[in-house]
Formats: sequence, structure tokens, C-alpha cells
Amino acid sequence: MKLRTRKSRTMLFASCITIMLCGSLVGIGFVLRNWNRESVNLTTAVHVTNEFLENIHTGDVESAYLMLSEKFSPHISIDQFSELVEQDKDIFSTYQNLDICDWGVFVNDGYIIDTSGLIYFEGGTIVVQISIHKDADAVWRIQGFRFRPDIDPVPFGLCQ
Repeated sequence: MKLRTRKSRTMLFASCITIMLCGSLVGIGFVLRNWNRESVNLTTAVHVTNEFLENIHTGDVESAYLMLSEKFSPHISIDQFSELVEQDKDIFSTYQNLDICDWGVFVNDGYIIDTSGLIYFEGGTIVVQISIHKDADAVWRIQGFRFRPDIDPVPFGLCQ
């Protein structure tokens, strides 16, 4: 189909602009609708992860356990969780700081913030991977948490 007339080209151009504006308005509307809810961002990931680590560090294992998502895989009991914390007692008891170095957001049965970072403790530094699931409107919980001693704990991503 050839567009020979100026009027046809103008109408096509106007249609394209209208479609782009509608798409932009839908995106802006989504952001504004979710503005008052806890955001899916790096600040949320840092806040939830620090609260989880602080609970373990101060010995409040039950509060840390309650921060586990119902999507935590594999599902574990509080006794199993306590045993896992005990295995890494040297890290948790001397925990000093967490730096999130890399993060991303995924949508899979809800929002998931996936992060990698460095935990500093009295004996050194270790790489950690954490997944946080949005279980409810403003409730973020730990879906996955594991230390990665197989990765050299040097600053990467946002930590450089």
C-alpha cells in the first residue's frame, strides 16, 4: 500500500503518536497507582535483608524465621532454620554490614527482588544471594538465602 497523499501520511503519523502516548499513560498510571505501596526497588531489598540479618545477629531467630516467605524453598521448620543459623554462627554472630552489589526484579507468582551482595563479618567477607518475595501488598519476605563461598568475595557491580 503506497501512501500517496499528504493526508494519509499525516493520519498514520497521528495514529502512531496516539498509540505511543496511550502506552506511556498506562505505564505512568501503573507507577502512580502503586506509589503508596512499598516499592519494588533496591531500598526495599536492603531494608528487608538488613532486618533479617539483624534478627539473626541479635539472636532473635524466631523473628527471622517469621520473615521467611511461604514460597521459601524448600519449606523448613523453625528447628531446621535454627540449625542452619547455628552452622554459620561465626558469620551471623559477628555480622557487621551488608552491601547489595547487584539486583533485579522478576515477576513470577508475584514480585521477586533477586540480589547478590557482600556480607562483612569479623572473620572476613562472603558473597550472599538473596531472593525477596512480595507476599502481600506491603509485605516482603525472604524467599531464598544462601552463602556463596565458591565465589571470590571481591566488590562487584554497585559495590565497585
